[in-house]
Amino acid sequence: MLKFIKHHLVESIGGLEFFPILSLVIFTSIFTIATIIAVRAKKQYINQMSNLPLED
Repeated sequence: MLKFIKHHLVESIGGLEFFPILSLVIFTSIFTIATIIAVRAKKQYINQMSNLPLED
């Protein structure tokens, strides 16, 4: 029954192949931006942020 629903649902909705590509582009861009920010962050800033929970 799942194959029947999946087969007819995919056929009835046109342009469905766009969404996986869009989600991959969004994920890759966010991951790249986060990596760049993490690599470019100063060591002092990272230490300050890591000690925030312990300062209370």
